[in-house]
Amino acid sequence: MSAVHCDETRCLVNYVRKLRAQKMMHGRVSQVGDTFVLTVSMTDVSSAEVDALVTRMIHPGIDNVLRKISPGACELLSDALAREACNAGVCHSQQ
Repeated sequence: MSAVHCDETRCLVNYVRKLRAQKMMHGRVSQVGDTFVLTVSMTDVSSAEVDALVTRMIHPGIDNVLRKISPGACELLSDALAREACNAGVCHSQQ
């Protein structure tokens, strides 16, 4: 597969389907004034619907953005895994 400019969810889904993946995680960093906005999404490949979304406003500085990418992705994954466990009947009640 060659590198292609593709930043829309449906476009990405078309490429990821070829990999036979069930879910895909993708993100975007944009800038509003001096503040960066990090958005990380998990999308169901079969329906092209966003299953989960994490958005963070980040203080100025690209280093701050880079430090937030992994925690944002981890938060998204942990939420998705918890949902999957509950769907499978292996839920633990919150106290």
